Amino acid sequence: MPVRLNGSVIVVSQMVDTDYHNFDLIAYTKFILMGMETATLKADPPDGLIAILDSKGFGLMHLTCVKLDLVKWLLQYIQEGMPIKVTAVHIINTNTASEMALNLAKPFIKNEIKKTVSADQNCVINMHIFVSDMFLQLHVHSTSHMELFYQNHIPKRYLPSDIGGELEPLKTYREISLRNMDKMEEYFKFEEQQRAAAAK
Repeated sequence: MPVRLNGSVIVVSQMVDTDYHNFDLIAYTKFILMGMETATLKADPPDGLIAILDSKGFGLMHLTCVKLDLVKWLLQYIQEGMPIKVTAVHIINTNTASEMALNLAKPFIKNEIKKTVSADQNCVINMHIFVSDMFLQLHVHSTSHMELFYQNHIPKRYLPSDIGGELEPLKTYREISLRNMDKMEEYFKFEEQQRAAAAK
C-alpha cells in the first residue's frame, strides 16, 4: 500500500484465483515473500511491516494443498530470518478453513515463544507472540467484525477498496508491485543462488 501506518508498510494478500485445483502454495509463498521484500528494500525503508491476509475464497479443499514442511519453513523464516520487523499480521474474512490452517501452523511456533491468546470484541483470536526482541501481534477477524477492524486497527484510508478501504483497488497496487519486482529480478536470482549454496 502506498501509505504507511506509523512508519510501517502495509502488505495486503488476497486470492485472485480461488479454484483449489490451481492453488500452488509454494508459488504463493514465494510471491508473498518477494512482495514483502520489495516493499521494504527502498531508499526510505519502513520501520516495520504489517501483513493483511484476506481469507475470502480460501476453502476446505485448499487445505489439501497445504504442505506442512513448507508451513514449518515459513514460520521458521518469519521467526528467525525476516529482514524487517513484522509488527502485526491480520487475517481477515476468516472462515472454518482459514482457522483450521492457523491451527495447523501452531505446532511450528517455537516452544520458547511466549503466547497469550485472548478474545476481544473485534477479533476471533488476539495473539501476542514474543520472538526474542520482536513483538508480533496476530489478529484474526471475521467478516462480521470488519468495521471494528477499521476502527481499532487499520483505518480505511490505508486500505484498498477491495477490503472496504478508501484507496484504489488492490489490482492497481498489484501491477505496481509486479513492476517493482521485475526491477529486482537480478537481486532475487542472486539471493536464490546464495540460499542454494548455503543449503549444500
